[in-house]
Amino acid sequence: MRYRNLLRVVVLTGCCTSLLAQVPNGAVSNTAQAPQQYGGSISGHVYCADTNAPARFARVMLTPVRNGQSSGRGGFSPPSTTALDGSFTIQNVQAGMYYVTAMVPGYVNPLSEVASADLASTDAAAQERVAKVLTPISVNGTESAHAEIRLERGAAVSGTVYYDDGSPAVNIAVSVQAATSAGVTVSNTRLGGSGFFGGISNESARTDDYGRYRITGLPSGEYVINASAQANSFGGFGREQPSGTLTVYAPKSLHAVDAKVYALKAGSEVNGVDISVPLAAFHAVSGSAESNDGHTLNAGSLTLTDDKDKTHSYRASLQHDGSFRFLYVPEGSYTLAISGAAVTDPASSGRGRTTVVQSYGNASQSVQVESGDVSNVVVQVQPTQSAASH
Repeated sequence: MRYRNLLRVVVLTGCCTSLLAQVPNGAVSNTAQAPQQYGGSISGHVYCADTNAPARFARVMLTPVRNGQSSGRGGFSPPSTTALDGSFTIQNVQAGMYYVTAMVPGYVNPLSEVASADLASTDAAAQERVAKVLTPISVNGTESAHAEIRLERGAAVSGTVYYDDGSPAVNIAVSVQAATSAGVTVSNTRLGGSGFFGGISNESARTDDYGRYRITGLPSGEYVINASAQANSFGGFGREQPSGTLTVYAPKSLHAVDAKVYALKAGSEVNGVDISVPLAAFHAVSGSAESNDGHTLNAGSLTLTDDKDKTHSYRASLQHDGSFRFLYVPEGSYTLAISGAAVTDPASSGRGRTTVVQSYGNASQSVQVESGDVSNVVVQVQPTQSAASH
């Protein structure tokens, strides 16, 4: 086991009574009803396991235990922040079972050790898996509980992202993903969903003005590291423009299945994981969509999926003139698919109600991207039904 969220639970007697506003039957109150108040509370301390020092200004959260019983509203309670001595108090807690977790930069987020599906499940086996990592705490009525949490220092990975002409890649997002089968499959699950709980993210960072990055607080495991940049997806007057995401996996792979896998151990520091962005390796794929009888289509969604890595795909929409364009596509074999294809009345655009003149079916075809941009790709679809309005 790589991490254990340790709690020492002490039940204290409290004396707090809910106050409810009384409104006579049939009367109408113009006063907003006060939020429901609860008498329970949880207090305690958070410590750094490697130093035994208080974890100062750590975020402490309550996550309800989904055991089929009343689990309170802890998952929606505002997080508490520890004081200089590592202490915290969360008040107004409804009776129920909770996991108490804490987060501080550089240390493992306890929620990253459990699957999100298990955490939300009422299944006994799922709850047993969660209980191996997180310890539940019970809040009963007006009673208060005490918890002590010790955080384990996570692994850290750092390096530089640069373009292959030697210039630094500035303000580029760098993130880690769990490698689930020696690099063959990459999990897209974010580590612990930390962005939802308090806004602290341990699995991503942005490069500085020298292209440098450092990601900390990672649990032990095998990972791939990637750098990505996204083009603007909308232009003036709300009209969609060509968009795309440029992604490169360390050290210089354009496909996740070819990425190098890095084994990280909690508390370790792995330096020099550099990422080189090959400028000439990315291309544009563009074309148009039309019906088999020659009508130009002006509505529809397109996806361009990597045949080598089905989890890697690009998305675009048809423009008013029937054109489409994908950006930052590396060399390889792809499947281009279109859905929701239609001819719409241009005069109805922007009125909140688009008139569909003719709907069309779905279609797909192969696209080969080799040594340059691919243009003049024509996607043809069959009509499906008569005119209708949406």
